[in-house]
Amino acid sequence: MKLSKGLYIVVLGISLWCSLASAQITCSSGSACQTNFVPVFTSNGGNAKVADSIIQQSGSNVVVGGNLSANGFEIGGNLFAFGSNANAFLGLAGNSTTVACCNTAVGLNALLENASGSPDDGQA
Repeated sequence: MKLSKGLYIVVLGISLWCSLASAQITCSSGSACQTNFVPVFTSNGGNAKVADSIIQQSGSNVVVGGNLSANGFEIGGNLFAFGSNANAFLGLAGNSTTVACCNTAVGLNALLENASGSPDDGQA
């Protein structure tokens, strides 16, 4: 039996939908798959398993229930807090290109011009 082009496309579409519809998401524990938690998928493709997550979102608030590592923190596209080479800059302070060591600055433009210096801490 030869199928017309239109019927062939419909049959192909139904076949594809059926293969996609068979994939299922399962929770790996009783505490996984909680409302407002960002899912952690532990499998690739096909049936998916979701594990416990430490990241929770409620509206525009995000809570991380564990350690959070970052190189910097931006507010409105401006580097608000960051650290490098034993430096700590907070509140739009510091210079991200500095090679100086062991500085702490707080507040708008504090140590902004501090771009050079010895990269070691001066200890022998």
